[in-house]
Amino acid sequence: MGMTDRPRQIILDVLNEQQKHAFSHLAAKLVLADWRVPDDEDDFVRKIRAHLDIEEEPPQGDFFAEVDFAVFDTKRAKNATLVLLFLISYADQQFHPAEAELLEEWAGKMGVSPEEAERMRAWSEEHIEQMRQIIELLGED
Repeated sequence: MGMTDRPRQIILDVLNEQQKHAFSHLAAKLVLADWRVPDDEDDFVRKIRAHLDIEEEPPQGDFFAEVDFAVFDTKRAKNATLVLLFLISYADQQFHPAEAELLEEWAGKMGVSPEEAERMRAWSEEHIEQMRQIIELLGED
């Protein structure tokens, strides 16, 4: 495993197939939370999806379906998912109140404490640029 694979392993390989799909569904909901889809956010989501080998969008009908948060059954899966979602919410340099509200609700449904969620939010705000660069560098196969 080369160095370039490491960041990918760290966050993404934590998730199993079911978790990846649930994450993809949450990402789609998050991007639309502020009712505008900034290109940066959308582009970032597309790259993360390519990275996780998830098909582009969840089927339209599924969009409003409830996400089964029970699939996030380990602390690592919960935290990896939330960190990715926080990163997506910062991809357009704007952490919108609607996004904040959703993430707070989802963290609660996953059983992640507000303190933990806040640590992830702060980390994401600080590291969005590096993450964007890593994902750019890894590129799409």
